Amino acid sequence: MAAKIGVVTEIKGNYYAIDKDGNIRVLKSGDPVYEGDEVRYEPPGDGEFVSESTQSQDKYIIIEDIRTSKLYYISDEGYMYFDSQDLGSDAAKVDQTSVLNKPEETDLFDDQSGDPFSNGVLAELETFFSIPDAMAEPVIFPVVPEKDPESEEGSTSVVNTAPVITGEETSGNINEITDGSTEENIVVHKLSGKMDYTDLDTNDSHTLTFSPKDNDYKGNFTARIENGEIVWDFNVEDKNIDILKEGESLTQIYTITLDDGNGGTAVKDVVITINGSNDAPVITSAPDDASGSVTENAGTSTVSGTLSFSDVDADSTAVWSLVENNGTYGSISINPDTGEWTYTLDNSLGATQALKEGETKTETFTATVTDENGATVSQTITITINGSNNAPEITSDASSAQGSLTEDEAITTTSGTLTASDADVDATSTWSVTGSSDYGTISIDPATGEWTYNLDNSLDATQNLDEGDIVTETFTATVTDDNGATATETITVTIKGTNDVPEITSGEDAASGEVVEAGHLDNGTVVPGTPSVSGTLTSSDVDEDATATWSVAGTSDYGTISIDPATGEWTYNLDNSLAATQALKEGESVEQTFTATVTDDKGATATQEITITINGTNDAPVITSNAAAATGSVTEAGSNDDGT
Repeated sequence: MAAKIGVVTEIKGNYYAIDKDGNIRVLKSGDPVYEGDEVRYEPPGDGEFVSESTQSQDKYIIIEDIRTSKLYYISDEGYMYFDSQDLGSDAAKVDQTSVLNKPEETDLFDDQSGDPFSNGVLAELETFFSIPDAMAEPVIFPVVPEKDPESEEGSTSVVNTAPVITGEETSGNINEITDGSTEENIVVHKLSGKMDYTDLDTNDSHTLTFSPKDNDYKGNFTARIENGEIVWDFNVEDKNIDILKEGESLTQIYTITLDDGNGGTAVKDVVITINGSNDAPVITSAPDDASGSVTENAGTSTVSGTLSFSDVDADSTAVWSLVENNGTYGSISINPDTGEWTYTLDNSLGATQALKEGETKTETFTATVTDENGATVSQTITITINGSNNAPEITSDASSAQGSLTEDEAITTTSGTLTASDADVDATSTWSVTGSSDYGTISIDPATGEWTYNLDNSLDATQNLDEGDIVTETFTATVTDDNGATATETITVTIKGTNDVPEITSGEDAASGEVVEAGHLDNGTVVPGTPSVSGTLTSSDVDEDATATWSVAGTSDYGTISIDPATGEWTYNLDNSLAATQALKEGESVEQTFTATVTDDKGATATQEITITINGTNDAPVITSNAAAATGSVTEAGSNDDGT
């Protein structure tokens, strides 16, 4: 009986085996090939063989040499003779190219250079080698005469046949899950496969071993014999393959060895390909690096921090950016390379100024880091804005803080209304006024800001104002908000002076006097009389530096009056020569009145009546007849010469 030296591992088309005795068998997958068999696509006809042919991609058979694990590929236009001699001794070997996985038609027709195999390809240990295909005759190797299996003693010779692994599930692919996907870091990738094996020695007890081709593999690989099949399993946690970048692959080869326990072995490689994906960056900066605070107005107006990240993809690069730069209260920027961000508070914004003392607002910005493959992760930057108290601002115009009054006029008050605003929402304010006045008083409504100035004409300072004099009174109005911040406005009141009338200050005695007519008493005593009388009138003028001039007016039948214009001293002189004066009898008196006027430098006047009492005296009779009337003659009684 011929020894089994091979097994059909894969077949496509009708292939036959012709043994040494010319018997023809139709081959199918798993069939044995014996020493001395010739294998070809079609049975020989008339002893003709194809000498040279083109490669067919439609029909082929693969036979594994169970002694050496070499694979023999025969196309539909080739053939091969199996002998106990080492077929590989005449084979033109080529370099190892790739592990034979589950063959597809196209796989079986490519050699290491990617060109179709020539007829008669030899693949050894799942590594392809080529045999020249230009054979004019079948390759016939020397044949050792077959030994009669029956010994002379009638015993049977037993030859161990190595097992053959015929399965196709010899590879698998795992694709890393992109970071950020659901349950990405808890996923365990699993692969499994089954391979059939055959052994003509049905009594063999098989064991299985496996080993990796390298020591740095990821995951776990196991293999076992189960229900007459070789079953292999592979698993790896997704987090353990994160280091692979997009486009990067890791190939892991595990060698399975099937041992029949009698020195026969079969070897298969299982190839696991792990394909990387792009993993998103991961923010690694602390929460404090993504937050800060600023304070309105005089406080801290800028704050900064630095964000950081990591990326499990080796040598990954990334760029920082912001979704939005401008906020309600300020703006933010970020360095695309370093992740350093800076927020600047804008105190010119109304929203910022509207913040009150003790009030806080929060602005958030989204910083995004993007790796070179477009994967992103975001970090929220939180800015706390602390409000401060804003001082009120006077909004009324200048005219609202001005007023004018004139001395001694009927209108003695002036007023205005001051207004203020406060950028702090719902702020309250109170008005007050300070300042002293020599001419009047000022007040202000604390709620409305309405102020009123009253001119006091009774005050000396007011009355001292001359016509043309102008004085300015200033007062400070202060508005105070509910947090004590203030703003001030100067209230200006202009007071115009007027001319004040002089005022007679001398008493009645200074404006009266008596004179006495010269004459005789009843007893004839001569009385000289009082021919003159005088007095001094005085005046005052509240107008500072005012001057005054006196004058007197009035007529008299008894004498004359005069007044010193500068001093106000008046003098009345009785004119005793006047008949009216002499007509006054003793005990008779008459009053003469005169008007004294004092006039200031502005023409204002004041008057004073001067009263003069003229007292009469007895005047001796005056002989008014002439001398003739005072002479006369008398004639003594007698007789004239003539006797009359």
